[in-house]
Amino acid sequence: MELPDYLIRFYAKDEQLLMENTEDSQREFILELYSKSKVTVEDLQRNHTPEEVRELCVRTKLRVNMTYLNSVWDAKKLLNKTNCLDNLSESSINRELVKCVHSKMVQTYTDEDVANANRVAKSELKRANNIRLDRWKRQQDSFFQRPATPEFSSWDESDTDENQQDHPMDSVLYIKKEPKW
Repeated sequence: MELPDYLIRFYAKDEQLLMENTEDSQREFILELYSKSKVTVEDLQRNHTPEEVRELCVRTKLRVNMTYLNSVWDAKKLLNKTNCLDNLSESSINRELVKCVHSKMVQTYTDEDVANANRVAKSELKRANNIRLDRWKRQQDSFFQRPATPEFSSWDESDTDENQQDHPMDSVLYIKKEPKW
């Protein structure tokens, strides 16, 4: 399986813009960094378990960029540059924004543009979630490992008998509170 067409087109445009804005001496380094940040087929094919999905829901904050692909926001930025919205009431500002969008003073985004942007964002979010889950797993694994202190290094397995309990640190668990919905 290979990457979907929308991702291939997106990365081709993105790489072209990147190469136009970098110096010749830094292109190799920038391309190497850029290639590591791309979404891979493995990222897209990874399935999350219900426990992983729950952990992502609990530990990740929801962020929404309301200005991305928003014609009204583009109109507001344009009118703010020319100071057209100064000293106007809220209803007058809204009327001006509607006029600006309807008169095509700003670019309106087609449904196809929005759908492609959403697919790319979804793919990049999946990659970010995969990275988060892997990082949390590594942190959890390192948390449960015994620290290498002199107290533990002098402890020998042969010193224990069958009835003796393990070290008290072995019973420590990481307990996470349930969210209050």
